[in-house]
Amino acid sequence: MSMSHFPQYAHELFWRYYNRLHAFFAHCGYCMGKWEILNMVYEGVNCETRALLEQWDFCDRNVDEAWDLLDWLPQNTYEFETNCSNSYISLPASLIICFSVVLVP
Repeated sequence: MSMSHFPQYAHELFWRYYNRLHAFFAHCGYCMGKWEILNMVYEGVNCETRALLEQWDFCDRNVDEAWDLLDWLPQNTYEFETNCSNSYISLPASLIICFSVVLVP
C-alpha cells in the first residue's frame, strides 16, 4: 500500500502532527524509506509549515539534511508553544477598569 501524504490539520503545530505521524506508522506498521517519508510529509503539511520548509530550502537539501530538519522542527514548535502559553501576562488593573467603564453602560 502506498501513501502519498499524511495531512496536517489547518492550525495544528508541527510537533503535534509529527507525533500523530509516528503513532500512525507504529499502529499501521508501515515501512518506508526516508525519502518517501520526507515526500509524504512535504505533501501533507499545511500552508504555514510548508512556507517554513520552503524558507529553509527543504526540497534542495539532501535526504539526511532534510531528515535532520524534520527531527529539529517538532522540538522547536513544541518549545514555541510552551513558551507562549507560559508567558501569559495578566492585564494591569488600570486597563481592566478602563475596559469595564467602556463596556458597562
